[in-house]
Amino acid sequence: MYLKKIQIRDFRNISSAELELADTFNIITGDNGAGKTSLLEAMSFLARGKSFKTSNSASLIQQGKNEFLILAIGDHHEKLGLRRSGNTTQVRLNGQPVNRLSDLVRLMPLLVITPNSHELIERGPDQRRQFIDWGLFHVEQSYAKEMQLFRKALRQRNAVLKSDFDSAPYWEKGLAAHGERIDSYRQAYIELLKPLFLETLGHFQAVAGLALDYLPGWNRERGLLEHLAAKRESDRKSGNTSVGPHRGDLFLGIEKTPARERLSRGQQKLVVIALILAQARLLARKGNMPIILIDDLPSELDIEHQRTLLDLLDTTPSQKIITGIDEGLCNLVQKGRLFHVEHGVVTPIAS
Repeated sequence: MYLKKIQIRDFRNISSAELELADTFNIITGDNGAGKTSLLEAMSFLARGKSFKTSNSASLIQQGKNEFLILAIGDHHEKLGLRRSGNTTQVRLNGQPVNRLSDLVRLMPLLVITPNSHELIERGPDQRRQFIDWGLFHVEQSYAKEMQLFRKALRQRNAVLKSDFDSAPYWEKGLAAHGERIDSYRQAYIELLKPLFLETLGHFQAVAGLALDYLPGWNRERGLLEHLAAKRESDRKSGNTSVGPHRGDLFLGIEKTPARERLSRGQQKLVVIALILAQARLLARKGNMPIILIDDLPSELDIEHQRTLLDLLDTTPSQKIITGIDEGLCNLVQKGRLFHVEHGVVTPIAS
């Protein structure tokens, strides 16, 4: 679902805003602190049920107000509304309540590029697993159920390690079966993603020899069930399962050296941008057109890399919503709609 229109009320410094969006490029300019990022945050909250900047959703409610409200109309006339009050989020689609976050996420696949996107490389494997799992959730219908079953089996094994150790072999059978299916899904997904990623990265001409691989969380020379049995005693001491897809990772590196040890901050940012665009392209190939939010496009990208990114975005089937301080950014985009934000007030700019 694309956003045709969005209304935002009492979200951070935005008292009231309404944007009619193009299904191609949408450029939002304004000074630092004007409210550009808040607009993207609101869109992210609508699509994901959370902000990409903070885990404290209550802090998003404008000071002195009790709630915020986000209303949207989709490209097929869907009517989506979200209200956040205190610790409660209510969502409605075409007048009917949406009770599962997964239904909201599936409706509006949304990818975000921010000045901190390089943290996908610099931080631990949790964030990289989430990146893979988000992509699989949107392209493989059975993946979410498989992951749910794996997590249930993992909780059960961890529990019996502490309380009923002799029953651990029983629970390990299901855990291994679900874990190996998740591994197969992830391996296949990365094989689809890899050529798109390398092609996209090549356009930036900034990083050579980079490898992209999935590390499963155990040595595949033996099956996961055998590893679980071998680790049972040490896992009992720690109280946690030490092997399985929950220990997997997305490896980005050069000559077996992790990218975070070889690449500059700017190079890391280009790698992550290429990875996100590759994911968007793969999603579009599967018939699920994403929304791409880019917060502060010029950050750490020179003008040539900005042009390259915009050219790549132009050929990526998606709705693009981009913020930047420099109004010269508008000159780089010859299609779509332009907006200016000042003190939380959004004004369309005639193109």
